[in-house]
Amino acid sequence: MQAFNGFLTSLQFLTIIPIKIKELDFEGSISWFPIIGCLIGSLLGGTGFLFGCLPKEVNTSLIIIISIVITGALHLDGFCDTLDGLSSTK
Repeated sequence: MQAFNGFLTSLQFLTIIPIKIKELDFEGSISWFPIIGCLIGSLLGGTGFLFGCLPKEVNTSLIIIISIVITGALHLDGFCDTLDGLSSTK
């Protein structure tokens, strides 16, 4: 049960899926991060494969939109922060 609690904690942390957990297990959730990342990546890759017949721009837009919906723009925010840091001039 403890390992499953870690899985649910990492799923709740990396996605916007609302999960009611009695006790969050952040220490046990770290080992589940790659698994959750693979699940999200598989979903996005499957989306790209499924809609591969559409124009490239539409397919890419769908993948980005689904990524934003699933993760709450977690990775997009990090990417924008990186670009902001690289483009700042002092």
